[in-house]
Amino acid sequence: MRETVHHFYQALRKQLFLRLLLLISVLIIIIVPPVSQAATLTAFERLITGSGSETVLGVAPVSTGYIIVGVTDSPDFPVTDSSTPAGGKDLFVAKLDLNGALQTVRRFGGSGDDQATGVVVDSTGLITVSGWTTSTDFATLNPLQAINGGGSDCLILQLDSSLTLQFATYLGGAGEDQFAGLVHQTNLDRFVFVGFTTSTGAQFPFPSPNGASADVTKTTTDADGLLVALARDRTIPLATYHGLGPGN
Repeated sequence: MRETVHHFYQALRKQLFLRLLLLISVLIIIIVPPVSQAATLTAFERLITGSGSETVLGVAPVSTGYIIVGVTDSPDFPVTDSSTPAGGKDLFVAKLDLNGALQTVRRFGGSGDDQATGVVVDSTGLITVSGWTTSTDFATLNPLQAINGGGSDCLILQLDSSLTLQFATYLGGAGEDQFAGLVHQTNLDRFVFVGFTTSTGAQFPFPSPNGASADVTKTTTDADGLLVALARDRTIPLATYHGLGPGN
């Protein structure tokens, strides 16, 4: 009888030991990827800063690395051109290689606050940036709207692959107008910007009060959702707001 019990417990311990080994093997497989898989993973950390505060607010991958955009208030932000602080906060556009090394950094701004909020790069290499500004002296280039309409205005910038500015314009009315981001609509080859506006329909430079909005007249100064499309020829085929009344 004792011998039978002894053999039973020996068999039980052996089974438990084998199950424990199997569990450990599974955990190792889950936690530690195969060497061939780990070897293909790359990562980097890059600090881009001056003596003040910086925030990266958009990134777009390109074949040679990454384009990032954001905002800085540092007087000594590390640019690669002759751009200098103009006052308040400035937006920046930077190009990094695939390992995260800085290639080109530029800052843009006027005497107020200027902020980039998003970036896309199309198949031609054109870099399009969304943002907003309170500056009345932001340096525009071939603009659709050359002056600030009042308060904060939306900003659109376009640069070539070397970060040379090709186009910069205000877009806004007498209220607060800000873009929060953008996408490239490839089937129509349009750049579509979204954000908000407190400007009335008469104040904001809409091509026409498009019927895509429930609040097509927009006589209030409450914030409404804003959508603007920019075509390849830098015309605006669509601009509309979305809101149902006060408090949007």
